Amino acid sequence: MSSFFDYNLFQVLNPKKKENIYLIEANKIRKTLKKLSNIKNIKKIEAELKNNPSATLKVIENNCIFAIVPNKINNKFHNIIIKLFDKLNINCDCIIDTTYLDETKINIIIELFILRSFRLTKFKTLEKPNKPIDLQLRSFGKKIKYSSFKEVKQLADSVNKARRLSNTPANLLTPTMLATQIKKILSDKCYVEILNEKQMCEKKMNGVLAVGQGSSEESKVVIVKYNGTNNQTKPIVLVGKGVTFDSGGISLKRPTNMGLMKTDMTGSAVVTAIIDYISRTKLPINVIGLMGLVENMPGSGAYKPGDVITMMNGRTVEVKNTDAEGRMVLADLLYYASSFNPEYVIDYATLTGATAFITEYMAAPIFSNNDKLIEEFQIAGQEVGEEVLSIPLYQECKDLTKSEIADYKNAEYSCRAGTLMAASYLSNFVQNGTSWVHMDIASTNNKNYRCSYNINSSTCFGIRLTIKMILNQLEKSNYN
Repeated sequence: MSSFFDYNLFQVLNPKKKENIYLIEANKIRKTLKKLSNIKNIKKIEAELKNNPSATLKVIENNCIFAIVPNKINNKFHNIIIKLFDKLNINCDCIIDTTYLDETKINIIIELFILRSFRLTKFKTLEKPNKPIDLQLRSFGKKIKYSSFKEVKQLADSVNKARRLSNTPANLLTPTMLATQIKKILSDKCYVEILNEKQMCEKKMNGVLAVGQGSSEESKVVIVKYNGTNNQTKPIVLVGKGVTFDSGGISLKRPTNMGLMKTDMTGSAVVTAIIDYISRTKLPINVIGLMGLVENMPGSGAYKPGDVITMMNGRTVEVKNTDAEGRMVLADLLYYASSFNPEYVIDYATLTGATAFITEYMAAPIFSNNDKLIEEFQIAGQEVGEEVLSIPLYQECKDLTKSEIADYKNAEYSCRAGTLMAASYLSNFVQNGTSWVHMDIASTNNKNYRCSYNINSSTCFGIRLTIKMILNQLEKSNYN
C-alpha cells in the first residue's frame, strides 16, 4: 500500500500561539522525528506517541504538537484532523505548510477546517460575531496548484447551509419559511415548485397532510428538479423528511430535550445541500428532490391514535402512534418518487432514536433493496469519514407491519427492533423495480456523533457521503 504522506509528515503552524504541529505516519515515527532539527528528545517522544497513538501529544519544551495518523484516508484520519483543530483552538488563524502535501491531502484539511469553523451566532445579541478565521496555505520551492479548491469550498459551504437551517429554532423556521429558504438557495440553478395543502390534497398526499393537521402552520411539499444532462437520463431522486418541529402530536414526547426536535427537518436540509452542491458544480446528472415539510403538534385538529389514513398509493394505514410521523410523511413521498422513473431513490430522515442502540453514534444504519448501492455507500463512507452500517430487510419484519383493521400500521410492532421496523414499513411504499436506500440519520445527526466537526447540535450527516458516492459513480462512468 502506498504511503499517504509524502516524506511522512505535514506541518501546521499556529502563529498566535507560535506552535508547530506535526502529523506523522504510525510506522515511521523515528524516521520522521530525525528530520526535525528542533526536536531533541526523539526516543522519549517516540515512546510516548507509541503508547498513546490515538491522541495528540504536546511537547512543551519544544513548543510542538505531534499526532499519529493512519496511512490511508478513513474515518480515523478525519477524526485525528478534527482533534488537531481542537488542540489548536479553531478560533485562531493558522497556516498550513503544503510543501509535503498533494492536492487530495490539502482538500481534506481545507474542507474539515471550514466545517469545524462553523458557528451559528446570529441569534446572539450580547456577543460580537466572530471574525472570519483565516486559513493560509504556503509552500516552499514549488507552485501550489489547487484545481479542485473551488469544489472543496463549495461542498463545505453547502454542508454549512444545511447546518444553518437545521439548527434554526422552529419558531423562525416554519414549513412555509423552510420552503421559502429552500427556494432561495436552489432557484437560481434549479426548478423549484412548492405545493400547498390544496395541491397536496389533489395529489392525495394524505400521509403528509395528516401529520400537519394539528398545527396552525400550513404543510408544504417542495419539489426540486435539476437537469445536468439530457432528459433521457434517469434522475436520482432524493427524499427528505422535513418535520420543522416534532412534539409527538397526541402521543406527546417527554419534555426533556424536546427543543432538539427543531432538527427533525434535517432530512430536507440534507437534500437541499446535496442538490445545491450538484447544481453549483454543474455535475452531469439529473436530480429530483422531494421534501415534505410539516409541524407535528397536538392541536384540536391533530390526527389521533386509532385513525385510519388512506395514503397516496391507495393503501390504508392505522395510526398507532402519532409520534411515528416521519414514516407517514416519507411513505407518500417514496411512492411519489417512483413515478419519476428514477435511477434510484435515497431518503434521509432523523427517523428513530433506536439507531443509537445499533451504532452508538458511530455510523448511520442504511437499508436497501440494491446491494450495489450499499457497497458504493460503504466505500464512500470510508473515504469521507461518514460511515454507514447496512442492515438487511426481512420479509418477516415487513409482514409485522400489517394491521388488523387496515393494510398497515405505523407503530406498535411485535418486533422490538425499532429502526428495522420503520424501514420495513417504508418498504411497503416503494414500487416494485425501484432501487431504494433508506438512511436513518437520527443518531449521526446528534452532537454526540464521533466525527464531531459539528459545533451546534446538528451535523447534517449524509451530504458529503452522498456527494462522494455520486462523484465515484461519475468517475466510473468516465464523465468529465
